[in-house]
Amino acid sequence: MTGIESGLSAALAQMIGVAALETVGSIEVLKNFFQPRSKKLWTVVMAPLAIVFCLVYHYLPVWVSAGVLTVCACQICYDVVLQTFKRIVRGVGGGEVKTGDSHTVYDGQPPGVDRG
Repeated sequence: MTGIESGLSAALAQMIGVAALETVGSIEVLKNFFQPRSKKLWTVVMAPLAIVFCLVYHYLPVWVSAGVLTVCACQICYDVVLQTFKRIVRGVGGGEVKTGDSHTVYDGQPPGVDRG
Protein backbone atom coordinates (compact mmCIF):
# COMPACT_ATOMS: atom_id res chain seq x y z
CA MET A 1 0.00 0.00 0.00
CA THR A 2 1.41 3.37 -0.94
CA GLY A 3 1.38 6.43 1.26
CA ILE A 4 -1.53 7.92 -0.66
CA GLU A 5 -3.64 4.75 -0.33
CA SER A 6 -3.00 4.46 3.39
CA GLY A 7 -3.82 8.15 3.83
CA LEU A 8 -7.11 7.73 2.02
CA SER A 9 -7.94 4.66 4.07
CA ALA A 10 -7.20 6.51 7.31
CA ALA A 11 -9.28 9.51 6.22
CA LEU A 12 -12.18 7.25 5.22
CA ALA A 13 -11.99 5.34 8.51
CA GLN A 14 -11.98 8.61 10.43
CA MET A 15 -14.99 9.93 8.53
CA ILE A 16 -16.90 6.67 9.10
CA GLY A 17 -16.10 6.70 12.82
CA VAL A 18 -17.13 10.32 13.31
CA ALA A 19 -20.31 9.92 11.23
CA ALA A 20 -21.26 6.75 13.13
CA LEU A 21 -20.91 8.45 16.51
CA GLU A 22 -22.80 11.50 15.28
CA THR A 23 -25.58 9.28 13.93
CA VAL A 24 -26.02 7.31 17.15
CA GLY A 25 -25.77 10.43 19.31
CA SER A 26 -28.23 12.41 17.22
CA ILE A 27 -30.76 9.56 17.40
CA GLU A 28 -30.36 9.58 21.19
CA VAL A 29 -30.97 13.34 21.20
CA LEU A 30 -34.06 12.92 19.00
CA LYS A 31 -35.40 10.27 21.40
CA ASN A 32 -35.64 13.02 24.02
CA PHE A 33 -38.18 14.84 21.84
CA PHE A 34 -40.00 12.07 19.93
CA GLN A 35 -41.44 8.76 21.09
CA PRO A 36 -42.69 7.00 17.94
CA ARG A 37 -45.04 4.04 18.22
CA SER A 38 -42.51 1.80 16.49
CA LYS A 39 -38.81 1.73 17.30
CA LYS A 40 -38.24 0.75 13.69
CA LEU A 41 -38.45 4.44 12.85
CA TRP A 42 -34.97 4.96 14.33
CA THR A 43 -33.60 2.26 12.01
CA VAL A 44 -35.19 3.99 9.01
CA VAL A 45 -33.81 7.37 10.10
CA MET A 46 -30.29 6.00 10.68
CA ALA A 47 -29.25 5.63 7.02
CA PRO A 48 -30.09 9.17 5.87
CA LEU A 49 -28.55 10.63 9.03
CA ALA A 50 -25.33 8.71 8.45
CA ILE A 51 -25.12 10.02 4.89
CA VAL A 52 -25.82 13.58 6.03
CA PHE A 53 -23.08 13.38 8.67
CA CYS A 54 -20.59 12.01 6.11
CA LEU A 55 -21.40 14.98 3.88
CA VAL A 56 -21.11 17.40 6.82
CA TYR A 57 -17.71 15.92 7.71
CA HIS A 58 -16.45 16.08 4.14
CA TYR A 59 -17.79 19.41 2.88
CA LEU A 60 -18.27 21.74 5.83
CA PRO A 61 -15.61 23.30 8.07
CA VAL A 62 -14.22 20.94 10.69
CA TRP A 63 -15.73 22.94 13.55
CA VAL A 64 -19.24 22.02 12.37
CA SER A 65 -18.59 18.31 12.58
CA ALA A 66 -16.65 18.77 15.83
CA GLY A 67 -19.57 20.61 17.39
CA VAL A 68 -22.08 17.97 16.33
CA LEU A 69 -19.76 15.22 17.56
CA THR A 70 -19.34 16.94 20.92
CA VAL A 71 -23.10 17.23 21.48
CA CYS A 72 -23.62 13.61 20.43
CA ALA A 73 -20.79 12.31 22.62
CA CYS A 74 -22.23 14.21 25.60
CA GLN A 75 -25.65 12.65 25.02
CA ILE A 76 -24.22 9.13 24.64
CA CYS A 77 -22.10 9.51 27.78
CA TYR A 78 -25.05 10.85 29.76
CA ASP A 79 -27.38 8.05 28.66
CA VAL A 80 -24.95 5.18 28.98
CA VAL A 81 -22.46 6.08 31.67
CA LEU A 82 -24.11 8.47 34.10
CA GLN A 83 -27.63 7.07 34.05
CA THR A 84 -26.40 3.47 34.34
CA PHE A 85 -24.13 4.41 37.23
CA LYS A 86 -26.97 6.27 38.95
CA ARG A 87 -29.27 3.26 38.65
CA ILE A 88 -26.62 0.88 39.96
CA VAL A 89 -25.91 3.11 42.96
CA ARG A 90 -29.62 3.32 43.75
CA GLY A 91 -29.84 -0.45 43.55
CA VAL A 92 -26.98 -1.25 45.93
CA GLY A 93 -29.45 -1.62 48.79
CA GLY A 94 -31.22 -4.41 46.93
CA GLY A 95 -34.02 -4.65 44.47
CA GLU A 96 -33.98 -4.61 40.72
CA VAL A 97 -32.48 -1.89 38.57
CA LYS A 98 -33.04 -1.88 34.83
CA THR A 99 -31.23 0.41 32.45
CA GLY A 100 -32.93 1.51 29.24
CA ASP A 101 -31.69 -0.27 26.15
CA SER A 102 -28.64 -1.87 27.76
CA HIS A 103 -30.78 -4.44 29.66
CA THR A 104 -28.56 -4.31 32.74
CA VAL A 105 -30.29 -5.90 35.70
CA TYR A 106 -29.15 -5.56 39.29
CA ASP A 107 -31.01 -7.85 41.65
CA GLY A 108 -29.06 -7.25 44.86
CA GLN A 109 -26.85 -10.29 44.37
CA PRO A 110 -23.11 -10.18 43.63
CA PRO A 111 -21.99 -11.17 40.13
CA GLY A 112 -21.79 -14.90 39.56
CA VAL A 113 -24.60 -15.80 41.97
CA ASP A 114 -27.19 -18.16 40.53
CA ARG A 115 -30.28 -16.06 39.88
CA GLY A 116 -32.35 -19.05 38.75
